[in-house]
Amino acid sequence: MSCNTKICQASCCYNVPLPIGFLDSHRDAIVTKPACCAVSPGTTYEVPMTNADWQRNKCPFLRDDYRCNVYQERPEVCRRMAEVPEMACPFNK
Repeated sequence: MSCNTKICQASCCYNVPLPIGFLDSHRDAIVTKPACCAVSPGTTYEVPMTNADWQRNKCPFLRDDYRCNVYQERPEVCRRMAEVPEMACPFNK
């Protein structure tokens, strides 16, 4: 996978853990429809699967211009993504 970090201002575009139900409540804003979601037992998050290749599994709300289609309504996990070192984008280092 390669990112265009010169124009990308996000650190949260791949394998994003979204709160369960967020996809359903924002279905009109989905750019890439996920085939399914991976849910870890005991959590309140799901990872939408838009590609079988984990490294190409982009957020369903990521637009072609590397912007978030639900930016104003993005969940807390997305707002805090860059603050958590293990969740920061590896391409922006």
